Amino acid sequence: MNRLRRLLLAALAAAPAAAAAVRRVHYPAQDLDNRANRYPLQLLRAALARAGAHYQLAPVQRMQQGRALAEIGSARGPDVIWSATSQARERSLLPIRIPLYKGLIGWRLLLVRKDDLARFASLAPAQLRGLRCASGHDWPDTDILEQGGLQVARVRGTDSILRLLEDGHIDFFPRSAVEIWDEAAAHPRLAVAPRLAIHYPLASYFFVHRDGERLASDLRTGLEALLQDGSFDKLFQENFGELLKQARLQERQILELNNPDLPPQTPLARRALWL
Repeated sequence: MNRLRRLLLAALAAAPAAAAAVRRVHYPAQDLDNRANRYPLQLLRAALARAGAHYQLAPVQRMQQGRALAEIGSARGPDVIWSATSQARERSLLPIRIPLYKGLIGWRLLLVRKDDLARFASLAPAQLRGLRCASGHDWPDTDILEQGGLQVARVRGTDSILRLLEDGHIDFFPRSAVEIWDEAAAHPRLAVAPRLAIHYPLASYFFVHRDGERLASDLRTGLEALLQDGSFDKLFQENFGELLKQARLQERQILELNNPDLPPQTPLARRALWL
């Protein structure tokens, strides 16, 4: 009886320590019907589990990307976000420099009105500079498109851009091969333009607050382990393999743009990290 009592007391004493060892990690709530949102969350969960770290993931309220970046690490903000990188973002936050989408975010197909499909079928890539498009007001892509000579309206929110396109205020929406097919399916008046694509080098990373070195280290360890045993590529292919086949990137005429804001630390030489 005394031995049983000692075991119970030991278990009760250990419980607070075990609970304290589990750290809650907040991320911005996502629309999980969108595979482009589901995938990084799956990767985040797998990386932390593989690192052997004791984390519990929990969403915070949905917010625009700019607000999430500004509030990362705050009491009501996320602890980790995923976003396209830029020199400014890497100065203010701590990046885990493993491209989550293997560079696929930098491959842009064109969402257009179905009535304009024939027009786009006859365009050369350079002619896109004479048309109107739109992009997020705080997306790194927007600066790249502008510096590449495209006429870009800066707009808050994807839904607003889609309305502008449907109403004829812009000619196309340059959208990543990750996102465009679901959006085309959800908007019957829109379709993916044939033949054309825009490409620029771009990496999307997990970011944490500058004080989050431990979390960054665990994420890096977990992601490297997933890369090493093939789990990273398997998860990528499960989410995007069919979309890549559908995109037929190798058959498209490409408007190549520079990305002058790409940080010099971007691991372009590690070919295994890219498509």
